Amino acid sequence: MLRMLTTCLTLIAPSAWAQCPNGGELFSCSFSHGKKAVHICQDGEGYSYAYGRLGNTPDLFLQRGLDELHFTPWNGVGRSYWEEVQFFNKSVSYRINVNVDRMQGDDAEPEGQLSVHEGDERLALLICDAGSVRVNFTPLANAWHDAGFQ
Repeated sequence: MLRMLTTCLTLIAPSAWAQCPNGGELFSCSFSHGKKAVHICQDGEGYSYAYGRLGNTPDLFLQRGLDELHFTPWNGVGRSYWEEVQFFNKSVSYRINVNVDRMQGDDAEPEGQLSVHEGDERLALLICDAGSVRVNFTPLANAWHDAGFQ
């Protein structure tokens, strides 16, 4: 029943797009010089994904439970700190990646991208506008770990 309810919420997008109106922002960035954006929010026990023009109803709004996402935390190795979260909508996945070059120290700006996949085929790749990435995946990483998904 809960899965059916969550799936039904996918079809109900907020009429006026307010970034994370009911919870904490985990990730956001803009594309095409600020014309479009993606936001990932934590709303209590749920997580939402919204993509579209700022100020308008999102082109796509998904709301999922933790067990319906896939999160890949940084493995602790390499020059870059990186993480990825995936939202699923039937056979299509929306992958949000973030990375930070650790060699740049405190001046490092996070970089991000959104890629859309159907199976193994990449349908789209959008690179976040420079300087637009805001990220705090810590609450998601903690929930993922606490749920035993690692």
